Amino acid sequence: MPFHLAFKIRKDTSSNVIDMSKSNECLSICTSRNISTKYRKALYFLMNGNQPSLLAFDARAPSNHSIAAALATTPSKVEWLLQEIPENGADVAHLNAVHSPSVVTGLAEKYPFLLNIIGSHVWSATWNKGEGHIADLTLTHDYKIMKCNLFHIDVTVQQIGPGFVRLFLKTPLGPLLVSQSVTPLGPLLQKVIHRVFSPAYNAPWAALVVYNEAYMFERDVAIWNNKIFVGAPAYVKADKTIRAFRSWFSQFYSENSKSFKDAIQNPLEW
Repeated sequence: MPFHLAFKIRKDTSSNVIDMSKSNECLSICTSRNISTKYRKALYFLMNGNQPSLLAFDARAPSNHSIAAALATTPSKVEWLLQEIPENGADVAHLNAVHSPSVVTGLAEKYPFLLNIIGSHVWSATWNKGEGHIADLTLTHDYKIMKCNLFHIDVTVQQIGPGFVRLFLKTPLGPLLVSQSVTPLGPLLQKVIHRVFSPAYNAPWAALVVYNEAYMFERDVAIWNNKIFVGAPAYVKADKTIRAFRSWFSQFYSENSKSFKDAIQNPLEW
C-alpha cells in the first residue's frame, strides 16, 4: 500500500529556495532536500524504503478565497484500501447510482413516487489521466425537480498523488474550493478530512456545502467499509475509466508496499 505524509513549508522571504534541512523552515519532519519555489507548497513523500520520492505542488487557495472562511468537516474513518477513495472519481457510474437521492430528505428513497416532487441530484463526469502524479476530473451537477434542472454546478477536480484532491466549484452563489486529504492510520484504516474554502462573504453557503459534502461522503464510506476484495476482477465496458485509474495509481506502489494478504494477516505490523 502506498504511504504518504503531507507537510507545510514556510518560505524564506529572502530567497525562493527552501532548505528543508533547516528545522525553522519546516512545520513538520524535514529532509536534506531543497526545492525552488515562489509559493507555499504541500509535499508528499512516498516511502519506498530507500530515499523517498517527493511530489511538490502549489497548495494555495485562489486569491479571492479567504482562509478565515475555511471550514473543515469532522474527520471520517474509512476501514478499507486507500486506493478506493480516489478511485471514486474514475467510477463515474457510481455518481448517479449512489449520490442521486436528495440530501434534503430521504423520503424519496422510502417512497419512490415522491422522487419527482422532492427532486434528485443528476451527475455527469469525465476522468482523465494527467502527467505524472496528477489526474483530472470534470464534473457537472444539477438538482432536478420534475423536468427542471436547478442549481447547476461545474466542478474541476485535481487528484494530486495518492491522497490529496482539490475540487474547484463554480456555483450560482459563488466559487468554492474543497480539499480532501487522506492519511493512512494503518493498512486498512484511512483518515479523511475535507476542508471548504470560500470568499469571506460566502461563508454561510460554504457551511452548507460542508454539511452536504459530509452527507454524500458518508454514503461512500458505508460502501467502502463493507467491500470484499477481489484479486482479479472482471471488467465490463463501463469500467474503462476504473481500469485506467488503477493503471495510473499503480505508480504509488513499490516492492515494499504491503499486499492485501499481508495487511489482513498482520494488521498490527505497520
